Amino acid sequence: MEADISDPFADLPALDPDETSSEVIAMFDKMKEMIKAQADDLSAIRDSQRESSSAAASANSAEVGRWFDKQVAGLGDDFSDALGEGDLRSLSEGSSQYAKRSEIAEYMAIMLSGYDAQGLQAPPREDVFRNAARHVLHDEYDEIRSRKLSGKVKQRSGQHIQRAGNRKASVVQTPEEEAAAALDAKFGS
Repeated sequence: MEADISDPFADLPALDPDETSSEVIAMFDKMKEMIKAQADDLSAIRDSQRESSSAAASANSAEVGRWFDKQVAGLGDDFSDALGEGDLRSLSEGSSQYAKRSEIAEYMAIMLSGYDAQGLQAPPREDVFRNAARHVLHDEYDEIRSRKLSGKVKQRSGQHIQRAGNRKASVVQTPEEEAAAALDAKFGS
């Protein structure tokens, strides 16, 4: 709380002309005017500092918001269901995507304040974001990894692998199939 310094002499009684000389009263009045002018200047400086501080905080907040939205977009389309698309302002505050983004931001704030409380230098904010996203979106990361792995397995299952030495891999046949193939080779089909 700031004290009101607009008139520091408001509570002082006026000097009695019968007890105080006119020169002292004039000097005292002049000193009161100077102090009041200084108090007004001080008040104007404080107001200016508040405005500057508010503008700097607003600009910093906007920059952090743009950076955060860029990091979310950098996660790729795999996370669009969980985090939505576009910037945070484009999402409804009641949506699950907004909630997930808020959870990531809160987790980042907790991590950064923990570093600060311990007197440690925080890692780059990109690393903090990555860790927070992995913590909050662990189910989505697992699902995406599983989906990509099953896609690779499916792709590889359709491939024919040739053995080393330029020999084709032989297909294991049942005894009936071997007999049928031998008969076809000898008598033709």
